[in-house]
Amino acid sequence: MWILGKDKIDELKSVLHSEYYTKWVIYLEKFLRYSRQKKYTEDPYNLLALQLAFAKILAGVETTVSEGKGKLAEERKAGKKDLVEDLKIGITSNIQIARIIKMIADGLAWRVLEYDRPFLRAMAESRRYPSSVDLDSKDFQLLEQKAIEITAVRKSKILLNDLTYFLRLGDLTEVGRRTVVWEAKKSGRELKSVYTIMKQKGNAAISRQMKRITHAQIVRDFREIPMGTETIKVLELPIKFENNLDKVGNLIEEARRNLYSYKEFGDYLAVSSTDQEQLINEAIKTGKELWKKFNNEPKWSKKDMVIPYSNLDHFYDKGGDFLRTSTPYSVYPFKDRDCMDLISGKLFLKTRINISAIKRMFIRAGWEIIEVDIDKSLSKIKKIEPKLFSGNIFDYHIDDTIFGIKRGAFNLNIPWYWVTRIATEFMKPEVLIKQVELIYKTSENGEPRKVLPYILGEKNVWS
Repeated sequence: MWILGKDKIDELKSVLHSEYYTKWVIYLEKFLRYSRQKKYTEDPYNLLALQLAFAKILAGVETTVSEGKGKLAEERKAGKKDLVEDLKIGITSNIQIARIIKMIADGLAWRVLEYDRPFLRAMAESRRYPSSVDLDSKDFQLLEQKAIEITAVRKSKILLNDLTYFLRLGDLTEVGRRTVVWEAKKSGRELKSVYTIMKQKGNAAISRQMKRITHAQIVRDFREIPMGTETIKVLELPIKFENNLDKVGNLIEEARRNLYSYKEFGDYLAVSSTDQEQLINEAIKTGKELWKKFNNEPKWSKKDMVIPYSNLDHFYDKGGDFLRTSTPYSVYPFKDRDCMDLISGKLFLKTRINISAIKRMFIRAGWEIIEVDIDKSLSKIKKIEPKLFSGNIFDYHIDDTIFGIKRGAFNLNIPWYWVTRIATEFMKPEVLIKQVELIYKTSENGEPRKVLPYILGEKNVWS
């Protein structure tokens, strides 16, 4: 909710519990279930067939959105206010249905790529909004043909990138003996990759898109991130991804039974789960405002810095942007229905993370805290954002520091997303401290190496 904003949430209220949207959510749950089965993730032919089914559904929904926007313009011009409001709800509903399909496809990509977070993050770097799927276009038909050929000849798994949020670079991702990101050229008649570019003769210009693909390919193959004259290593950490996911799953089950549930995890995290659909039905039946009743808040010090999050923050989609550092709910180790209801908003999962409590944990572990000006840090993110998405730089390490830590000559800035994974993915704080300790051990003369940490134990958690 901190990311999405109240206005956007208010806009979604009329959509999330409409009959039309609900029917789609129920229908798409079976596709989420398929995407989580080895029958589809491990067999190249079934994998491609499932994605082509996704493409057909997505194309239909996107066409409906486009037609709705045209009709909306007509009705606005005619001054028909009631029809305008109905059309706006319909358009918003279909946009959210398209988002659900893409989040299911994201889960499929995460599984096929074995939850390789550094590579997935690199592939998500572009701000380019995923193209609309046009099944009747020659481009798509030729791309489909190429995907079928690669599957048949090399027995590789193929991912259709435009179905996802995360795979923003290239058009196809091949996962076989090696992973190759392919970009379609000449309206789909030709595929190019880093490897075909390397074989080119002469000094042909390389497109900005291919430069980004090259960066992502290096992350996958060599576990390095090129940064101008520097190279950042992917630091693979051999630690478990200890978490509270099982307890959060129990909270969801409790909310199914009692409409609402709430639990505090020490003094650092508070989580509440609300079955929105049942709550609304119960409110209509009893005529009571149950929302006020179900609104626990932790009794932490008012001086503590507390940040709220919710699953509705995953609805954030501004100008093609999205939450790149977040794990899609489609791979969470919950029941299929719970994952779908978190994606669709039928369940409301709210968390409050106590940043001050996390700092106190670092102090107890022998670290000194370096405070930062949060407003200034956020301002720097805004300033660098145009450069980040311009294609001119490839940068994981923008100044998004939430606080710094120090031990002797060693200083390290802690990025927001390292900490907020405790609230969004329910990682235990001890994992963050272990991560920092391992970075400390790799430091040279008190200077932290420039690394992108990757917790290997994650692979055993996501479903």
